[in-house]
Amino acid sequence: MFDALSPAALPALLAGGGLAAVLAGTLALRQHALVVLVVAGLGVMWLTPRENVVRAEAEATAERFAVRAVGEEANSGGWVVQSNGVFMMGQTAAMTAYRPGLGGGLGEPVASLKPDQGTQWDWKFPRHIDGDALVRTEQGDYVVTPYQAFLNINGRVDNGGGWPLSPQPQATPGLLKPGDLLVAVEDQAVANATASLAPPARFAAAFGDTAADIGLLIALASVLGAGLTHSGAAERLVRALLSTVGPRGHPAAFCAGSLALGVPVFFDAVFLLCAPLAKSTALRTGRGPLLLLLSVCCGGALTHSLAPPTPGPLLVAAELDVSIPLMIGVGLGISVATAPLCLLWCWWRVRRWERRGEAIPVREGAGASLGRLRELAERPAHELPPLWASLLPLAVPVFLIAQKAAWEMAVPRSGTVVVAGLPVSIAAPPVQENWRVPMAIVEALGDPTIAVLAGTLISLFLLWRYTAPLERKSVVADAVAEGGGILLVAAAGGAFGTALRQTGVGGLIAAAPELDGLGLLALAWGISLAVRTAQGSATVAMVVAAGLVAAAIPASGLHPVWVACAIGCGSKAVLWLNSSGFWVICRAGGLTEREALATVTPLTVVMAVVGLGATLTGAWLWPGV
Repeated sequence: MFDALSPAALPALLAGGGLAAVLAGTLALRQHALVVLVVAGLGVMWLTPRENVVRAEAEATAERFAVRAVGEEANSGGWVVQSNGVFMMGQTAAMTAYRPGLGGGLGEPVASLKPDQGTQWDWKFPRHIDGDALVRTEQGDYVVTPYQAFLNINGRVDNGGGWPLSPQPQATPGLLKPGDLLVAVEDQAVANATASLAPPARFAAAFGDTAADIGLLIALASVLGAGLTHSGAAERLVRALLSTVGPRGHPAAFCAGSLALGVPVFFDAVFLLCAPLAKSTALRTGRGPLLLLLSVCCGGALTHSLAPPTPGPLLVAAELDVSIPLMIGVGLGISVATAPLCLLWCWWRVRRWERRGEAIPVREGAGASLGRLRELAERPAHELPPLWASLLPLAVPVFLIAQKAAWEMAVPRSGTVVVAGLPVSIAAPPVQENWRVPMAIVEALGDPTIAVLAGTLISLFLLWRYTAPLERKSVVADAVAEGGGILLVAAAGGAFGTALRQTGVGGLIAAAPELDGLGLLALAWGISLAVRTAQGSATVAMVVAAGLVAAAIPASGLHPVWVACAIGCGSKAVLWLNSSGFWVICRAGGLTEREALATVTPLTVVMAVVGLGATLTGAWLWPGV
């Protein structure tokens, strides 16, 4: 069907067609995002050639060759701890080096790589890398030989594993070039097996993998957020912030409060909670509500796309192999660095709006009449949970996750062990014997699922303490239903991102020389921004962008967390009529469509641009984190 197309054009055509199908279904046909993503993803998978799938799946686990550690001692093979505590030589898999082109398939096989096991009794392995006849990879050190085919178990020619057709040639320098794909034999077998699946089976597998990665966290975060909002704990936090500042500090207080609430609570829920508080505060002070409403948008929207456990950052962290603690820390750092400048823009925009005589009065919004707003402003503090209890559902998960990361850095480890009376260096030294039990407890408590579960249980206790029994039941049921709907769309978005990745378009992006370093961050940001603007979902935009740029990260020299943050910042813009968040802001905030387009939509663009600037600065200062 696509025989007339060049191999390089086919991935771009398939990826572009899939995105166009999603946009048309969302904007023109007004179909639900779940249906659109499933139809588009299946269509792309059906049209993608098998060789493109093999290459994309192999690239996901392969390493691109780069010159490293020339002249450095090669501690080859390594040692691993077996279950019985005995240290044995690590059995690193053989690899095949491919020189990929711009089209489908892994490209031309150029070399075979065998683990350099050194001499059995040469414990320190004092061998030096000689050109690239002995290369260092992320898996260990390998001897490079000219490529030769292998026989598989059935006696047929295979590209890896089995028995060589000819005697093993000597190590040869100069075979590899930067950018060559180093593919392990086992990984190539897995890629072939994946490509052999029917498109519906591949889509279902990708859907299930995404759901398995984030499903439980999304469900727990939904219940945690519902408990915070309905128990009054979130309102108590916002009131505490307001009480510590004067009227001039109210915008900063609302921004800080929504920024903190945006970590465990979805943005729509944050705005629905804070909008009545902002309008009741405006009634009490006699000022317009617009600046306070924009402040809520500024804080809550940033952490919604940058800090787990909300679904977008979770999905991107899983796709790019970023640890949850690191994603939370860096994401919060980017949010805190971006929020003040965005808040300053909000102040300037509202002042300019008011000087033109277009000040917005306090209006009734969804679920909050003016009478209800006045009642909310006068609600007695003793009906709300105490401040310390309101902080616990947020503080406990953050503490548990942070303490695990701190222990990982501080716990004593055995850097050198003695085997048969000789010292042996270990690449991943184990925890010292007397620290193993405490470390196991810390790792269990610091697991993101356990940490968020602890916060959820505390929020449920507050819900039980400060609400009626009938209300409790409906609150939890509604939260689980909402989380399930979000999970379905997020999992479908992850499967659609996998479909785009399997076209091979990621290989085209990785091959572009101008994407080295900070250029990759700009591309990831631009893709996320374009998809968000076109189809309205920040989560889907982040998943699609992560799938497209993942293959280019190893060659960029940057830590994947910076790419994840660039994607999150790009997913902020442009908020307009095709986004559910836009309509939540209009209805709960009492804004007309024109007013929201003139104020909230430009704010999202400012957040995206300032956030990219903060991310580029961080990546320039600490590229490897």
